[in-house]
Amino acid sequence: MSKTQRKPNKIIGVDRILKSISPVMKVENIYGLFRYRLLDGKLTPITTTFKIYGIIIMCIFVIPFVSLFIYYSLQINNLNTEVVITLAQDVSIFIMAIQYIVSMIIFIRSSERNIRLIKVLAKIDNTLQVSHNNIFFKNTRRSVHLLMLVFVVLYGLSSVPQFTEESTSIIYHVFVIAIDFERHLEIFVLCIFIKILIDRLDVLNNYLITFLKLKRNNNSVLSLYNKKYKNERESTDYIGKASESNFKIRRLAAAFDDIGEVKSLINEIFDFQIFMSLLSTFLFIIIMVWTSIYYFPSYKNSEIIDLSSQCAFEILSIGFMSYICEVMNLKRDKTKILINEIIMDYGLPKSMRIQAKAFMELIQVWLFNIRTYDMFTIDVKLMLNFISISTTYIIVVTQVSHIV
Repeated sequence: MSKTQRKPNKIIGVDRILKSISPVMKVENIYGLFRYRLLDGKLTPITTTFKIYGIIIMCIFVIPFVSLFIYYSLQINNLNTEVVITLAQDVSIFIMAIQYIVSMIIFIRSSERNIRLIKVLAKIDNTLQVSHNNIFFKNTRRSVHLLMLVFVVLYGLSSVPQFTEESTSIIYHVFVIAIDFERHLEIFVLCIFIKILIDRLDVLNNYLITFLKLKRNNNSVLSLYNKKYKNERESTDYIGKASESNFKIRRLAAAFDDIGEVKSLINEIFDFQIFMSLLSTFLFIIIMVWTSIYYFPSYKNSEIIDLSSQCAFEILSIGFMSYICEVMNLKRDKTKILINEIIMDYGLPKSMRIQAKAFMELIQVWLFNIRTYDMFTIDVKLMLNFISISTTYIIVVTQVSHIV
């Protein structure tokens, strides 16, 4: 079908969002993970062909890994402390393969939710009047590229030491790294989607900040975002002059409600990945530190640095996820403060203050906490608790190993 015949998406801006996140989506496609299908310019659920293709790609990664895993496990002749440590390391790696398989099942079942997520994001952009802002999406794409580069480089640096091990073949380590990379990739994609939400919250907050700064001048208020990019085509005032007939705050409330829906969709889609990331990272760190303590007298400096780099990357991945979730909460709190200022300004028309009060009730309803199966809230406190609990278990494991 030619470009002139191509049917556009029903909601303007879907194509721009897809283009801005395309770098990470392409990497997911390498693993056979497809969130949606783009057919004639429209988002549609993935077909059976895509599902079968994804399962085949998964088998290409998992079957050789499991075969090599079983092969090296059968080489064990007697059970001692060293063998137990080796088995513990292998089990933590085997969990990664299980996570990959379950992730594939989730992708197959959650295509419609992923499509809904993209469409609601496009709806938010239309409401906030950024759907035609080329620089906004250009900056988003640049940020995704930069974060992707940093992620790949850091992961590469932490994974190189694995190839120095002589007990297993290089091919085995290639499959281990390939499967482990997918686990970290899903958490990275989660962070990208949250970063996209944070950008929209920034735009919304900037509209409110501009209104609060300029309302006393009784002038027409342009959005701060469109002022920043004067080279973009001229757009209409967003909030505008304070009056009884001004209902722009209601529109901002609608955008905030959609942002809350996207947050819920992200939480539902990535629930399992978040839980498994916490579990596998917890096990990995304990096993790595236990290994380091046991072999410390015979370790070379380079080997200690290698183990330290792997543990550091695992902690860093959880830390970055916790940090960006915390930032999203802080942006929501900032919105709450700005809306409260409007409510408390008795010089504003009554209708605008009523809109602000309704907005405040909406903010109270939407708590921007990313949770995993309603057990853990992902924020900075989780990171501190994670380190504390890991340290406690490391002490217990170390004491037990000395007794044994």
